[in-house]
Amino acid sequence: MDEPKSAEQTIFTLDQLFSMAAAHKGLKIRNPGALRPCTPNLAVVPIANGIINFLESRGIELHEHSEGMFTLVDTGQQQLIPGRSPSNYWNQKTNGPVPPQIELYLTLSLDTKGNGINLWPQASGNFLSPVDSLPNFRMFKAIVESGMAKELPAVAEEIAGSEGHILVTWTELGLTGLKNAVDLFKEFSGGNELLRKLAYRDEIFRPKISGNLYFAKSYQVQVHIEWHYQLTTYIDSLRSALQPDH
Repeated sequence: MDEPKSAEQTIFTLDQLFSMAAAHKGLKIRNPGALRPCTPNLAVVPIANGIINFLESRGIELHEHSEGMFTLVDTGQQQLIPGRSPSNYWNQKTNGPVPPQIELYLTLSLDTKGNGINLWPQASGNFLSPVDSLPNFRMFKAIVESGMAKELPAVAEEIAGSEGHILVTWTELGLTGLKNAVDLFKEFSGGNELLRKLAYRDEIFRPKISGNLYFAKSYQVQVHIEWHYQLTTYIDSLRSALQPDH
């Protein structure tokens, strides 16, 4: 497992950045290296009459489903995604090895604008749970605000008071100006298509051009210099190889 690194290092993997973002909020990653990293459970709340009454006051209603199972449904407005129905319900088994309950935890993802790491609330039952973000947020928020989840970390309250997720910025991690290797190489190559193809052959440039690598601002000028030297050396080797034997 990669441990969170200090800001003194110059090259970071995405897994290291996920670990750093979690640690910034006092958390850990329970599945390092996974495509969808997540934290350990922040709380596990049994589904009993008290919490059901509170959830129904928030628009999450109890529906009888079948023998051995019931369903909680988020009746609020859902995200409309063309081609599929909303995923807005929790099927809970009443006769399985795990009693009806909701587990609260967070998943992490790279911010689409490249500004840091997003932390998303998740609320999972004991059988089938929503994949859409809105119902997960509403259940997470309701349980946090119900007061029935004890000893929650501060980040749970922060998430509940957000618009649906929170962002841990590079600046918060002491990494202002952090850039992905692919974006930095685009600056270096100036959009040259031949250089782009050379980069993805993975034979010339080190550090390699990988979407999984990120460079600290303090190293970005140096890596341009290193790439320029490597490219020049490669061109010189081609010239030498093409010269006729004397």
